[in-house]
Formats: sequence, C-alpha cells, structure tokens
Amino acid sequence: MDKTVESISVINFVNRVSLDELRLFLRENKFRVFESEGRGVRDKGSFFARAIETLPQDPELVAGDPNWDALVDSLWGGLARLDDSRVAILWLEVEKMLERGVPDLLVAACCFQRLASEVSKTEHGFPHPMLLTVFLVGDGENFVPWCG
Repeated sequence: MDKTVESISVINFVNRVSLDELRLFLRENKFRVFESEGRGVRDKGSFFARAIETLPQDPELVAGDPNWDALVDSLWGGLARLDDSRVAILWLEVEKMLERGVPDLLVAACCFQRLASEVSKTEHGFPHPMLLTVFLVGDGENFVPWCG
C-alpha cells in the first residue's frame, strides 16, 4: 500500500534499503528534511551530541548537558522559526541504539511524539500548524521497506 502524507505516523521505522525512495517521497511532498547520521550514536549522550549538530534549536542546546525536557523545548523553538508546514527528521543507522541504548531510544521517541503533538496546532503558542514526522532508518528486521 502506498503512503500518503495523511497516513504517515509520527514515528516510522524504515529499512535503509528504502532510503532513496523515502527521500524522493519527502521531496515530492515538500517536506523540510533534517538528517542525523547515527554512526556513533549509541546512548543519550551521543544522541544529544548529534542532535546539537543537525537539528534546529532555539535556544541552542549545550554539549555535555543532556536533558530531555530541554531538548523538546529547544526543538520547539527551532521549529517555530521555520516557515515550513511539513518537517521530517531522518535518523540514520538507528539500529546502533539497539546495542546499548534502548531505554534512551524509547525516551527520544517519546520526546519526538510529544513535540509533534505540540507543533501540530497553535493553541500552545506555536506560530502555525506543522506536520512533524520522524523516520528511524536502520538495518535489520525492526525496519520495514518504505512504500511511498
């Protein structure tokens, strides 16, 4: 079954072999894309270091001080500065977190879920409704081919 923008979940597990198809789908559907390379990301600290390098923030996060609430607040502010109505975060090689960072991966996914809910409407001060979706891209049976 082909995906439509309306049927995309907030958190999506996509097999790396489908990455080119996913990128094409996002480009054709006018998503602003932020890619975060997952090589070396295995726990909370390394996740935060990569997020600081690749994701929009306001205020900017400080390296070495990983705080989940601060992450959500900073990303909220960074996304609010964008004019885009559709934003996708591609987190590549996320299977590395399965080695020793499963609890941190789950918390990060919850943070993205919360953030997507908050930016989808303006009632909490967000300037315009935004569709935020996160693609956890990896190798292995946990990641399914993208049908876009």
